[in-house]
Amino acid sequence: MKRSSAVSVQIERPFDEVYRFLAEPLNFTQWGPVSNERMTHVGGRDYLIEVARGELVIRFIEPNAYGVLDYWVFPQGADPGAVTSTRLVPNEEGCELTVLWLQREGEDDVKFNSEVDWLTSDLGVLKSLLEA
Repeated sequence: MKRSSAVSVQIERPFDEVYRFLAEPLNFTQWGPVSNERMTHVGGRDYLIEVARGELVIRFIEPNAYGVLDYWVFPQGADPGAVTSTRLVPNEEGCELTVLWLQREGEDDVKFNSEVDWLTSDLGVLKSLLEA
């Protein structure tokens, strides 16, 4: 079984407002590891991104009523593979976002821990952005 880490952040904004923001793929560029000029729509809910690992496709789940914000990251033309499970849950006047990060095939513990730290930092940026 792969190693995993659930990374969460509480956001002091209404659930509906946060979900609408997160369900729009291009908003990912405001807080995630991808900048605007490196994210290109390629059809449906798929976007071509450029990250340290090279060009990849990120596929976002369709908006839904359940707070599910899953996404897949994979090489263009390949099978999407494992999902990055992402959930937004109402919490009184605010909400909580949780991302379940899975260790990738062949990835050592040092790299996995670094990616969890990166994700924690990105969620901090998201919190600051939405609470400003």
